[in-house]
Amino acid sequence: HFRKFIIQFMLQPIAKALTPTIINALSIESFNSDTYLETNPKITITGTGNLTFNLNSVSFTIYDANGTYIIDCEAKIITKNGINQSMNMSGEFPYIKNGINNISKSGEISAVTIEYSKTFI
Repeated sequence: HFRKFIIQFMLQPIAKALTPTIINALSIESFNSDTYLETNPKITITGTGNLTFNLNSVSFTIYDANGTYIIDCEAKIITKNGINQSMNMSGEFPYIKNGINNISKSGEISAVTIEYSKTFI
């Protein structure tokens, strides 16, 4: 005898590019992305003092910065030398959208890179 039953699957229909896109964002105010859906970047920022970074009207501030910080917007964590620095940050984790992405920043920032994987369906 055979019985009928329903099986539900939860799928992740979004694929990500294998090779990330890396943007040097120190001296630009915007960039164009052809990602299909919003994606969470990894932002590496180097500087001293209070550093504020804004991407698509979503901003965060790192307080009393001294060195290089990695803001992993997918994992929702900020680290310096592999050590959690969330207690030195306020604000939200930004995202990359399809089309023009606007950037603004303030503070003594000496380097900023944005790394993200484009999304596909």
